[in-house]
Amino acid sequence: MSYNSLQSTAVASPVLYFKYASTTITSATSIATAGGRTTITGTNLGPDTANLHLVEIRNTTGVYHTGTNCAITSHTTIECDVGAGIGTGHTIRVQIAGESAISGTVFNYIAPAINTETDAGTGTGKFSYAPPSVSQIVPMNQLPGENITIKDNSFGDELSLISISIGGTPCSYVGPVTPHTELICTTPQILGANKSLSIVVNGVQNVNDVFSYTAPEVHNVTHLPASGGVATIKVAVFGPVNGSQVTLFKLGNSTCTYPNITEVNTIKCHASPMHLAKYGGTYADVDLAGGRTD
Repeated sequence: MSYNSLQSTAVASPVLYFKYASTTITSATSIATAGGRTTITGTNLGPDTANLHLVEIRNTTGVYHTGTNCAITSHTTIECDVGAGIGTGHTIRVQIAGESAISGTVFNYIAPAINTETDAGTGTGKFSYAPPSVSQIVPMNQLPGENITIKDNSFGDELSLISISIGGTPCSYVGPVTPHTELICTTPQILGANKSLSIVVNGVQNVNDVFSYTAPEVHNVTHLPASGGVATIKVAVFGPVNGSQVTLFKLGNSTCTYPNITEVNTIKCHASPMHLAKYGGTYADVDLAGGRTD
């Protein structure tokens, strides 16, 4: 065998390439809808911000925000400023050294929260309409069963949610005049002065409002003998029949006892003897639940 036959031919070795593990994005901190700085967490993000070429936040419709002032702070975190937006379930696309990675739906804007209120509501973050208020009642003095117009604000426009009462007794009718600012009330069959006026609109009530009925006017008193007896007094109005609105009835200086309303404009009571002879039976002093006539 000759030497030449043993000589081999040199073969070049193949070129091998090295690649770092791919980047992944696993989570991100939420930011306010006005925008803010988020921290993006993942793996294999690299040691150098110079290799970070792009950070995008994309929503489900394809609208995206490009992160600014981004910095790789470790192999597992990136910090970026992100512009204003809304909603949840956004994806993040990161491009590092020419390689892109897209996350799942890991980025969210913070949900709306209400921390304060300007109206007197029922608690932090809850809202209430202002309570109804009363600035004028027309007429200010009225007879039972007649209409008054109540004026001011916050009455609303849904009659089914509005109730009005005077002295604890509901108005027999409540109707609109002008939505939100004027209501009509047909006064209940009671009497008296400075009766509480209550307006409730969907559970919200006014405060410290009062209404006075027209004071009774005596038109005629029957004449009785000196021995006394049952006196009949005619007036403009006394209130409901058999009602308890009469708290004091006097003929002259003598109290007329057991007053009873027999008609809306008639009251009968037991007059003491002698006083009617002395005072002629022509003077009556009546106090109807705080409304007084002389």
